[in-house]
Amino acid sequence: REGQPRLELSDFVGQFKDEIVDEYGLGARITTFFANAPKSYGYVVQLLDGSVKMCSKLKGIMQNVNCLNQFSLQDMLDAIVACSGKEFVITEPRKIARDKKNAALYNRTLQKTWCTGYDKHVVMPDGF
Repeated sequence: REGQPRLELSDFVGQFKDEIVDEYGLGARITTFFANAPKSYGYVVQLLDGSVKMCSKLKGIMQNVNCLNQFSLQDMLDAIVACSGKEFVITEPRKIARDKKNAALYNRTLQKTWCTGYDKHVVMPDGF
């Protein structure tokens, strides 16, 4: 922000790093950011050439083509803005699992639920 000191960037542990430049190139910037809970967020990056890239991270849900076909970044944003508490069930039809007793691998269907109802932290009337 203007009038405030700039943060120093570094590649060392405990320091700030500009990961957007590393992943999207020089001149890229985040234009939209939204979050539902820790480790559940999404952002839109505008590249120097004007094109737009979107990225989402969902705690406990593997980001693959199957997931993106069932749940989009726009779905996430709409649910957060509406505070609807709507749940999305994401199905992964062929998740590899292990049978420890028989030492065998097999495929199984896995369902994960993502919702906007995050109530771990509550804002108190005095603001703390």
